[in-house]
Amino acid sequence: MASKDCSACSGTGQRSFVGGSNASYEHCPTCDGTGRIQYYEPISDPVEPIYNPDDDDTQTISEPKKPVSSKSIRIGWSIAAFITAYFLFTALVLDNLYISGGVGLVAFMLMYKWYKILAPLILLAVLGFGMYSIFA
Repeated sequence: MASKDCSACSGTGQRSFVGGSNASYEHCPTCDGTGRIQYYEPISDPVEPIYNPDDDDTQTISEPKKPVSSKSIRIGWSIAAFITAYFLFTALVLDNLYISGGVGLVAFMLMYKWYKILAPLILLAVLGFGMYSIFA
């Protein structure tokens, strides 16, 4: 069982009361004068073993998968927007690498800030272009 310092007496075991010009001390009722408070840590649920019918009487414990954070997805989309904007601007508009890099950075920042709006629009545009190129 874990313990921590008592917050009522700051770990001294005595509480002080100041009244007028003198202070009096009394036994701390929160920690019973020990200066430490015991608390219970939450216990996680046990992982159930899974029976695999292919193996003979062997059980495997499945590990929970870590979900992909939205920040890493957002950064991935932003990097893709930077690369796309950089190469498209270099190839189609201007052959200056510094200006193309600036345009790529602007595309990176816009995609990072407005990810929830721009990512579906880009996916729909790519899907529409693919369907147009197949059926047209």
